[in-house]
Amino acid sequence: ISFTLTTKDHILLNEITRITTQVPGNALNSFISTTPITPMGNKDVNMSIVVHHQPHFTTQKANEAVIWGYFLYPRRKGEFVDKQYIKMTGKEMLEELLGQLSKVDPGPGNIMDKKQEIMDSVINCIPAYMPYASALFNNRAKTDRPKVIPEHSTNLAFTGEFVEQPYQMVFTEQSAVRSGEIAAYHFAGVPMAKLVKNPRYDKDIKTLAKATRKMFK
Repeated sequence: ISFTLTTKDHILLNEITRITTQVPGNALNSFISTTPITPMGNKDVNMSIVVHHQPHFTTQKANEAVIWGYFLYPRRKGEFVDKQYIKMTGKEMLEELLGQLSKVDPGPGNIMDKKQEIMDSVINCIPAYMPYASALFNNRAKTDRPKVIPEHSTNLAFTGEFVEQPYQMVFTEQSAVRSGEIAAYHFAGVPMAKLVKNPRYDKDIKTLAKATRKMFK
């Protein structure tokens, strides 16, 4: 269960920056738990927040901030709001977020000291149920997904995240957009060689070395 949060000032953004010691980026992705950094396998990891560079949208005002987050286990009950996450209103999700942030706040002071000020700064907090969000990461065989251009197709293409694109990472805007580009180039007669090159990180020595070091840390 996901939520998008829009504020009319940067007080919440500044508090998140202070607590996580990370500036908004593409994307500051924090798993909130009883400790600031928790292995993914720990059961006490309940939610994540994603804080992009601001402004996130071209029409966004300079004083506004937009962040989003999600609860990993929608049917668990909140620790600060006595409801299942899936049944919470946007306001209740915000209250749960502030409570979770307060647990990992290193000080001085605590984010809960500014709770009312933060609540007053919120324009809206919109929940969104995403039951198939993790489907992208399911194990699959090459035959499970169609090619962008099916064999013998003269006017039909498949686009989006659920098409087979060799060496392309799923769950990215690039992946979804690239499938449309492949289709457009094919039917317009533009050589595929003109597509932006697809990085082969599985063959990049530096990337493989970093991955190896991470494995044994």
